[in-house]
Amino acid sequence: MSDSLYKFMLDGNAVVGIYELEHGQLKPKAIKSVESWSYDGTYVTKNEWKHGYLKTTLYTDLDGDGYFSKVGATIHPGAQGLGTNGASVSQYTANIPSGVSAVSTLGQFSGLNVWNSYNSTEAYRFEFDANGLATVVYEVKGGVTRVKQIKPNETWLRRGTDVVEQSAERGHIKTEIYRDPDGDGLYNKVFQIDVANSPYNVRQYAFTLSDGTLAKGGSLSVDDEIQSYSRSRSGKAISTPYSAKNEFAISVVDGDYLIVRAVKNWNGVTSFQIYRDDNNDGNWTEVAKGQTSGLYMTMEGDIDVIGIANAGLLQPADIVIG
Repeated sequence: MSDSLYKFMLDGNAVVGIYELEHGQLKPKAIKSVESWSYDGTYVTKNEWKHGYLKTTLYTDLDGDGYFSKVGATIHPGAQGLGTNGASVSQYTANIPSGVSAVSTLGQFSGLNVWNSYNSTEAYRFEFDANGLATVVYEVKGGVTRVKQIKPNETWLRRGTDVVEQSAERGHIKTEIYRDPDGDGLYNKVFQIDVANSPYNVRQYAFTLSDGTLAKGGSLSVDDEIQSYSRSRSGKAISTPYSAKNEFAISVVDGDYLIVRAVKNWNGVTSFQIYRDDNNDGNWTEVAKGQTSGLYMTMEGDIDVIGIANAGLLQPADIVIG
């Protein structure tokens, strides 16, 4: 998943302007002649033809703040001018999940799926030292194995049957968990969480309960229902309220009330965010966000926040006052 954020200007379903957020400023990006962009109400889809293949990239607004991030890509080998090579649309849309626009995903399932998420054909092999620390990481993508550089800010460690990658990023700690379900030596990512470890550049939100009152950390109940939410800064809303759409739940961890948002994507991966209001001012700080294909989820399909906390994954955010 990309860390870059984008804003799009729309004319109906057509994307007519693209802006990338760089160092806090929106900078325009040109739409190339080999690209086509569209929006289906959930995903912005970019189709790009180059070097004899079609690449489809999907962007979505995970938290409703108007900024889109890249969530996946698919390569279609030899699909020169998809839809103009004599193939019918049905050939390329037969396996599209229900609820996903056929226009935005045209051809997405017809070629080599390199969706950079947790049901991907992208996998990893490892060589470990005596302490379980990975000394060599191999990336396997599309049947090709390459050595992946281990960066100075990251570690890959074997923990039981899992491999855990941790990296210190700007303003947050990223943890990714890889698992080999069938014992063939190929590991796939099953969980990722980014946890804030700095009070700077964190996002804050205000949540309105079903009775119209403002949600505050010290006066919540697990039975409360979130009706709407908006971005906030210094106690004031800075965006139009968004409908909660039953995406939110309230959890209690060590006596602290947390608001959890979870959205199941069409590929089966669940995206989530965790918010905390330590000083009871109604401004909830996003202390963590991530994705899971089932790890740290309850039998009811909810995010297992207590399990995540008990694993120590939220600990980096202890220094952040929500």
